[in-house]
Amino acid sequence: DLRARAESDSFENTLEVKIRKLQVDNQLYLTPCSTVLSVRNPTPSSEETDFFHVSLVQSNRYKSIMYFNYLGLMIQPLELKLDEIFVLKTLKFVESLTEFFSNTFSLNSVEPIFNPPPLNKNLTEKDTAPSTLLYFELLHINPLKITISFVSMPPNNNQAQNEQTTSVEKYLRTAGAFANVDSAPIRLNCLILKHPFCTPDELMARLYQHYSAQALRQFFFILGSADFLGSPVSLVHNLGTGVFDFFYEPAHGFIT
Repeated sequence: DLRARAESDSFENTLEVKIRKLQVDNQLYLTPCSTVLSVRNPTPSSEETDFFHVSLVQSNRYKSIMYFNYLGLMIQPLELKLDEIFVLKTLKFVESLTEFFSNTFSLNSVEPIFNPPPLNKNLTEKDTAPSTLLYFELLHINPLKITISFVSMPPNNNQAQNEQTTSVEKYLRTAGAFANVDSAPIRLNCLILKHPFCTPDELMARLYQHYSAQALRQFFFILGSADFLGSPVSLVHNLGTGVFDFFYEPAHGFIT
């Protein structure tokens, strides 16, 4: 169930997208994980909440910058269940797809239709447009909670000898039972930016800094949920003035 609403007038543009439910099934035969991705433990209250909700309000008052009154994003808790066979087949599919596009659209096999004359250096520097500036009255990304499970399923010896394995496959097959992960809780904290004024590159750098640091810490949560380790602990981090970083249940999130 996908719902989208867009409105535009001389004052502002609004966009709202909602996805009611999401489920990705595993179609492999005799897989221990029939569902790859789904909503985590849906409750009667979560049934009434959209799985995905994004809301955007852009003002048309300023022409020199992109002025956003509000941008909000919320995703309900997810459960990701993977098994080794599914991961290996997915890696092989991506590898074959990458090889196909690489061979099909190889730059060495395509002759240029024309060779454009070199541009004047002064003209290029003069005509280069500056980066677009972005301003948000409020940018609100609700926390994301994912529960990850992984089941190791090493193939038989004949299959392992007949197939060419990559480094990732060798690691998964060598790890064996130690690679099993049971319901590892991954939590990416809420991010609230009040009145950021920056370029798109600066905004992406700020988002990368926020989520990459958390992803590194959450990696140890996965290790902590392995068969041979104990349970992980939660972490809370604060970024500073005008930037709020904390975790609460996504079901309690809000979008205006």
